[in-house]
Amino acid sequence: MPLPQLRSASTRRLRRGVRATVVPALAAGAVGVAGVLASTGAAVATVPAAPGTAPSYDRPTTVRVSSFNTLGAGHTGKGGRSKFADGVTRTGYMVRILDQLKPSVVGLQEFQKPQFQRFKQLTKSTWGIFPGDQLSSAAMQNSIIWRRSSWTLVESHTMKIPYFHGNELPMPYVLLRNVQTGRQLWVYNSHQPADARGNAQKWRNIAAAREVALVNRLRAQYPLIPVIVTGDKNDRDAYFCRVARDARMSAAAGGGLVGDRCQMPTQARVDWVMGSPGLQFVGYQMVQTPLVKRTTDHPVIIGDALLPSAESEAAGITNVVVVDAPGLTAQAVRSTKIASTPALHDLMAEGAFALNARSDATSASPLGGAVSILTGRPTELAAGGTGVGTSTDPGTTVAAAAGAYVPSVFDVAHDHGMRTAFFGDVPGDERIVSSYDVTNGAPDTSGVSSGTNKIDTSYVGTSDADVVSQATASLTDDPAHVTFVHLRGLMSAGNNAGYTSATYGSAVAAFDSQVAALRSAIDSSSTLAGHTLLVVTADVGGTRQSAPETRLTSYRIPIIVAGPGVAPHATLYNLNRQYARPVSAQLGNTGPQPLRGSAIANLVTKYLGLPPVEGSVADPGQLSTLLPPPAG
Repeated sequence: MPLPQLRSASTRRLRRGVRATVVPALAAGAVGVAGVLASTGAAVATVPAAPGTAPSYDRPTTVRVSSFNTLGAGHTGKGGRSKFADGVTRTGYMVRILDQLKPSVVGLQEFQKPQFQRFKQLTKSTWGIFPGDQLSSAAMQNSIIWRRSSWTLVESHTMKIPYFHGNELPMPYVLLRNVQTGRQLWVYNSHQPADARGNAQKWRNIAAAREVALVNRLRAQYPLIPVIVTGDKNDRDAYFCRVARDARMSAAAGGGLVGDRCQMPTQARVDWVMGSPGLQFVGYQMVQTPLVKRTTDHPVIIGDALLPSAESEAAGITNVVVVDAPGLTAQAVRSTKIASTPALHDLMAEGAFALNARSDATSASPLGGAVSILTGRPTELAAGGTGVGTSTDPGTTVAAAAGAYVPSVFDVAHDHGMRTAFFGDVPGDERIVSSYDVTNGAPDTSGVSSGTNKIDTSYVGTSDADVVSQATASLTDDPAHVTFVHLRGLMSAGNNAGYTSATYGSAVAAFDSQVAALRSAIDSSSTLAGHTLLVVTADVGGTRQSAPETRLTSYRIPIIVAGPGVAPHATLYNLNRQYARPVSAQLGNTGPQPLRGSAIANLVTKYLGLPPVEGSVADPGQLSTLLPPPAG
């Protein structure tokens, strides 16, 4: 059937009684989806609209945290350890270390009065501090400091734990607010007793139990505020396994629970940076440079953490399904009647979309485009790309095409304990599966190792119907956190009969039914319903003409996203003004960038609360949003 013209979405009722509140600045227009679709029709001009700035809300927060035992002034100088300079001198070294390593939050131990006074002289107002000199000299020794340029203090408290011989000492915990994002963070710092004055394991166990109780209480009272713990715990296995088991804490150094078994981090000693669920560690250092060794008898611990935005965490997204259909042209979505493609238009009415997004800048390869969506990279090697689908592609693994291993969405999810699935029938899909299998996948260096096989469930079939059947069964019976579905039917129909033919029109209607089947599986699942982001896109549009990478119908693609929290009835370009809005031209990999399919990679990771894909080029800061701006 030929592609008929679209009727206004305002003439139909949204499925399942969804009543979306339309955000005027983002909305598809008072006449419904059709208003926006009509406004994105062919235009004579080819100059893209200049990009603006990324949204100031829904931004993840990165924080570099340190645990720093400064070696108390009383341990050195006259009568102290001769290999170290006095505490005042070493405080100068400490400031140099902080300047070099650039943490923004630091838990200090053994930070005695001479060191505190010299620190204040040297840093003036650069750092906030608690308790500092506000309480007692004993409390001062375990102060928390934070860079005022990054954090402001909201609340400050102390909790007592037993020290030598069970004597109770106050340990600080503070609530900080990030200056740039507004994200809040609890930080607790402590120093547990060593065995220098007799076996202190009893007191360390009590201190760890109180820490667990504090973390659990804060998480119960403030479920959207992560908790970070720093400190010299003078303990390894007993401390780590207790807080990992009883407070579900993870360590910047790695390790964690494997079922009921506690797996220790390989680099752990007695100094720790720990984080609560919802916070992802993306880097760890145990720094023992010559300057550190002149300053203290402990390494300086650095943990880099990513805090999802409060808005994305509140959306409660736990699963993502991406449906990638090469050959799905933006024109097909724009011009079909709602009666012919109800599932697609439901998604647009309920969620956010762009019908003027762009495929890869230099390639019209469906396989290369799919890999771009999964990795957040272009195909062009000179632009940091994968090389898949280019003239130098050897036709084997993604790593072979790129010359090095290329991490993907599958890597990020799998290495953070999530399950992944791939279903496809596009020629070359077996290359995606083999690129991330047990033989070719990269080692897992995040927390407890989940191995090298990055795709837990995979199926490469022979028809769209077969693939969708397998995918819906998986979503029904054992859903993965990340499911990628790659379908060739539209591309085959368009290439064989033409992209305005009745055959292609029938293929569009069939694809819409397949999307509806996947949507039904999501809505029928107690695990997925209300917690799943559904993305429908095309890695490439369609044309039967030569040089497809230069043809508008080929490089202009749709991106449609619906799910909990997604701005209803909104255009992705209005939500994300950092992207250049192309009219009819394809834009290269340099200069202002349009919204591309490759941006989907870090939308997936962002809304699953995961760090960006390593090496990704598209939105590596995870600044793109699907959510409406805050009211007011």
